[in-house]
Amino acid sequence: MKKISFIIPVYNVEKYLDKLLKSIISNNYKDYEIIIVNDESTDKTYDICVDYLSKYDNITVINEKHQGLSVARNNALKLATGDYIWFIDGDDYIEKNSLKILSKYMESNYDIIVFNYNKVFNDKVIKINSFGSFDDVKIKYILSSGFVWNKICKKELYTKNPFPKNLIFEDLHVMPELVLKTNNIKFIDNYLYNYVQRKDSVLSTYFPDKIDERLKAYETLYKKLGKEYYNEIEYIFITNLLESFIYDETYFKKKCNLKNINKYVKSYFNKYYNNKYLRGSSHIKSILKRIYFFLIYHNIFFFSKIYIKFKLIFNK
Repeated sequence: MKKISFIIPVYNVEKYLDKLLKSIISNNYKDYEIIIVNDESTDKTYDICVDYLSKYDNITVINEKHQGLSVARNNALKLATGDYIWFIDGDDYIEKNSLKILSKYMESNYDIIVFNYNKVFNDKVIKINSFGSFDDVKIKYILSSGFVWNKICKKELYTKNPFPKNLIFEDLHVMPELVLKTNNIKFIDNYLYNYVQRKDSVLSTYFPDKIDERLKAYETLYKKLGKEYYNEIEYIFITNLLESFIYDETYFKKKCNLKNINKYVKSYFNKYYNNKYLRGSSHIKSILKRIYFFLIYHNIFFFSKIYIKFKLIFNK
């Protein structure tokens, strides 16, 4: 049986941490460990960590002093003894059958296993397909976003490619390149992770410097992979960057200056609404999706916000 190490950086997540840890433990998987990195939480997060530490001998807690997410992950990797690593955010949680589903693929010795996830907005859930219906495995991965939590990877992939220090959105600096180092990738059509959207999280509180850091991460991604994977990186820019800001402004009511973000994307990709991956499973869906992004391209965000609200209401 392959061992999996859960690495969980936490900061002031007392409302969420218990649910996360229970979601892992309830999987009843025998060979795993949990490494929690506490970044000087000021609420009861550390108390929860200590409580679990006293009850389970496969849990480790590290205390750090505001060194950032990248350092927390890298330091935890040094202690990890698992064959595979699953990075989890402290306010999220996994499905109770996740490890049973993943175990057979871990035994097949894949380097990376990617899965679907749910976006959780209070009591609303939107199912997100991580990789779509693309044929080429590397193209699938590049289009699956740069998140670390919707995939598990062999430990050595991370230790050879550590997270860069002092950067926000550090996932994007590592993940797209990491996959290009292997052909041994598996995609499974299961929704195993729950990505909780909360208004006081780091990513939902957009100050100008954080927006700049986010754009810097995408700029680096473009410089590294834009020539060889132009259409793929374009798709990431318009969905994972531009459209995600529209989600943030619609749901979190944060002013993200969408026109400026749109201008930034257009400076790299002119007429991005013609991207070849904007195709649905039918001709009608393909046309509608292109019209959707055509309107966004021309700074008409009203219909996109209505569409997002519709998805939240009907849990689509």
